[in-house]
Amino acid sequence: MRRPSPIAATALSVVLALLTNLATGTIEVAGPWGVTGVWVLTALCGLAALVVEVRHRRQWAVPHWGDDRDSTLDQLAQAVDLQWRTAERQRRINDPVALPVRWVTAPATVMDHWANIGLAPAGQDAGPLDLDGDLDRLADVYQRIPSGRLVLLGPVGSGKSVLAARLALQLLERREPGGAVPVVLSVASWTPVNDGHTDGQSLPEWIAGRLVRDHPGLAGAAGDGRSTARMLIDDGHLLPILDGLDEMPAGLHAWALRGIGEAGLPVVLTSRPHEYAEAVSATAPLARAAVVEVQPLSGDDLLVYLPRSASPARGDDWTSMLHGLDEDAPVRRALANPLMAHLARVVYAESGHRPPAELLAFSRVAEVERHLLGAYLPAVYPHRSRRAVQGWLSTLARYAQHRRSPDLEWWRLSQAVSLPVAVLLYFLLIGGLTGTFLLLGHAGHLDQIPVRGYAVDAVLRYGLAGILPVGYALFTARSGAVGRTRFLVVCVLWAFAGAVAGTLATRLRWYLEYGPEVFLGQQGIQTTVIGAVASAALLGPIAGLALGIAGPRPRPSATRLGVHSRPERLLRSVLTGGALGCAATLFYWLATEAVFRAAGTSGILAVGMDAMLFDLVDRPLLLLGLGAALGMVCGLAVGSRVPLDVCEEVGPLRSLSLARTSALLQMLLIGMVASAAIGIATAFADPSASPWQGLTSGMLLALLFGLCATVWGQWLILVRVWLPLTGRLPWRPTRFLADAYERGVLRQSGTAWQFRHARLQEHLAVTPTADDTGAEAERRRAASRR
Repeated sequence: MRRPSPIAATALSVVLALLTNLATGTIEVAGPWGVTGVWVLTALCGLAALVVEVRHRRQWAVPHWGDDRDSTLDQLAQAVDLQWRTAERQRRINDPVALPVRWVTAPATVMDHWANIGLAPAGQDAGPLDLDGDLDRLADVYQRIPSGRLVLLGPVGSGKSVLAARLALQLLERREPGGAVPVVLSVASWTPVNDGHTDGQSLPEWIAGRLVRDHPGLAGAAGDGRSTARMLIDDGHLLPILDGLDEMPAGLHAWALRGIGEAGLPVVLTSRPHEYAEAVSATAPLARAAVVEVQPLSGDDLLVYLPRSASPARGDDWTSMLHGLDEDAPVRRALANPLMAHLARVVYAESGHRPPAELLAFSRVAEVERHLLGAYLPAVYPHRSRRAVQGWLSTLARYAQHRRSPDLEWWRLSQAVSLPVAVLLYFLLIGGLTGTFLLLGHAGHLDQIPVRGYAVDAVLRYGLAGILPVGYALFTARSGAVGRTRFLVVCVLWAFAGAVAGTLATRLRWYLEYGPEVFLGQQGIQTTVIGAVASAALLGPIAGLALGIAGPRPRPSATRLGVHSRPERLLRSVLTGGALGCAATLFYWLATEAVFRAAGTSGILAVGMDAMLFDLVDRPLLLLGLGAALGMVCGLAVGSRVPLDVCEEVGPLRSLSLARTSALLQMLLIGMVASAAIGIATAFADPSASPWQGLTSGMLLALLFGLCATVWGQWLILVRVWLPLTGRLPWRPTRFLADAYERGVLRQSGTAWQFRHARLQEHLAVTPTADDTGAEAERRRAASRR
């Protein structure tokens, strides 16, 4: 890539110096719009110089990936090993012994040719491989496959997820320093093709995104603009273990097989047999992939596992019951599934007060399974209200089913609240907070203002100004990916439109209360509209830029507070923030100048434009200084974040804690600087004004930013307050989720929770709760019987 031309840099510096002289009056400019135009060109040239410098530094940054590759891989291997060993302990896989899961080679109809699996040269053949094995020999079986591609098939509850995690641990035990790292990923959230809701992603692109979510330290650049996670994938340093093809929407199974084949990566895939066979019939078997199928547990397996999992007295009950069972008995066939064997252990072997012989009363396998699923929660939560716990877990299960993903990501749980309800809540929040703080700013002379009308005006004007961009942000978070530039531009436009609508709504209320003279002002409807646009010129950029810079999608923080090892990045962030602050205030100043020329002072004040802000139009340098100060502090808040270490464990609670710390820091900085800036501006415009106006305005901006433009704010309003208020979650949702994880109901997958068993999630999603209406309850009962 070619270096920036020194001639272009010199010419830009000369033009910038000339325009600065013109703007400051060193060289006089004729015409009423001359100075305004010069200031606009000066600001644009300043931003252009900043962009050139940033691009120059990015293009010629020294790559560090080669030196850190082995260290990064070793740290990632340690993190993955710790993650899945902790998961095995939490799930009690080896307590007292692991279930002896076995598999055999699958039929040839779902496999590629053995010659392709064995990577045989053209013209040569390769015989079938011996792929039969059990849990302790999983890595041996995988390493016999020359292509490095394996598909594990098994019915629901057969232990495929346990096999995926155990394979990762066994391969990590054999890994050499700097070798490939196996990573287990739930493939259900991958959308390989545009499904009408989400844009399609290639397999490497999706894996990189999931790695950054689960290991935020891999988000950093690795030398050529790609993230470290993407570099690991492209260079073949990862083994993706993709768990749960069957959990994807049915129409995407065949597309997923095509996407995996096109990626050309070694891969391990798990799926239910029926879904995989349908995908194969729709396209072709996964290229170069060997396929094995998990077998049911034998009677001897159950005689070892269930009695040893219970007390000696209860173990004898299991032994006597199992010895008398026929192979075709419903209980025997149900317990051949590892999930049902685990549920039977929890319900009977550990509870100690229910005899396992009651299972003999059921005449069908489905009845045994439904009974065990229904008895699981009372056994796990013996001292809590079953109805409340089941209702809360059903809320989570229905949310996961609706999203067609097993992941319960804390930053997306706000989507359990419908979009219209969320928009209404934020409208009331923005308008209510603004009205409250504006009244606090006039605390010393409330008797001199119409309090009720003032509060209603604030709700209408500022509520509408904020809710349109906030609603757009909530919509894009639910509907799919939106480019950052487009998101920023649309947010600003929606905020501007909302501010116009809010101002006109305020004038309409004045018309209804006081008559047409107040509404029309001194120069008619034209003045009203122009004044509304002028008033919106300040509200629009502030609300839109705040949301636009926050990003088009809610996501957890991949950083923490700290001092960056490269100070130029912090400086770049501060300068960029200052430039954006100057641009916002410059836009406001130019818009106000234009309105003043069109409507005059009386027309502007007649439509409610803030007198303090209007007075500042005569002090453009003060306005620019205040905007630059606020923008630079925002840049400081962003630049003082450093990436997490690759090996740093980031579970759901840690991710939430990082997001909360980041939001509170940004709110503190914005509140301090905004209070000082607005206080100074108020003092210049009206020396007799109360200092409370600056303080309350700064606090208001900080609160609105934190609650509307951050992921943690959405979690706080919608998940921490609204869902408990409506009874759909407890008042301490994080404690409840952590407790469900400790009890084995949920598991952790990186920064997300998941139901430990997909079958349990499906059962809870269709189980009627106390809040269901009669028709809804009957529909769910019918679904649960199917």
